[in-house]
Amino acid sequence: MLVMNKNTAVAISEQMLQSYEALHLSTDQVRRVASDEEHKMYCRLVGMILGYMLLDLMTPLYDEHPELMPDFMRSSSETAERGDDSWPATRAAQAPESECSDNTRIGTDLFMLMDKVATDLVQVLDLVSREHGEGGSDAYRQRVNEILEHIANAKEYLTATHLGMNACTEKPRRS
Repeated sequence: MLVMNKNTAVAISEQMLQSYEALHLSTDQVRRVASDEEHKMYCRLVGMILGYMLLDLMTPLYDEHPELMPDFMRSSSETAERGDDSWPATRAAQAPESECSDNTRIGTDLFMLMDKVATDLVQVLDLVSREHGEGGSDAYRQRVNEILEHIANAKEYLTATHLGMNACTEKPRRS
C-alpha cells in the first residue's frame, strides 16, 4: 500500500470520484438508446472498470485517509447513522451540442467519456509517481494499466455496436 500525503489523496479522490460517477451515470444514457442485450453488456464492461477503480485505487486510498471516503461508499449502518445514503450530486460537464441522432451522439459522448477517464487515470498515476518515484509506484501503475485495458475493451465494444458507428461532428456552444 502506498502512503501518500493528504493533499495528494484529496486530488486523487476528487478525480476518481468524478470519473466513477460519470461512468456510473453513462449506463442510464445507454439504456435509453440500446437494446437490452447491448445495455447489459455495456453495464458489465463499465462494472468491471468501476470495480477495479473501487477495489484497486479508491478503497486503499480511503483505508489510509478514511475522512475522505464519500458517504455512498460507507456501510449502510454508517450512512443510516449520518442520515445520508444518497449518490453524490451530478457534477459531470455538459456534453457539447452535436448534429447527430441520439444513438450516435450518445456513442460519441461515451467515447469521449472513456477517453477522459483514461486521461484522469494517467493523471492520477502521475500524482502517485511524483510522490513515490517511478519505482515506488510500480504496483499502482500495474493496476492503472489493467483498468486502461478494460476501458479499451469498452471502446472496442462501442465500436462493434450501433453506438460507436458514424461519429458525429460537434458544433460550438452558443454563449
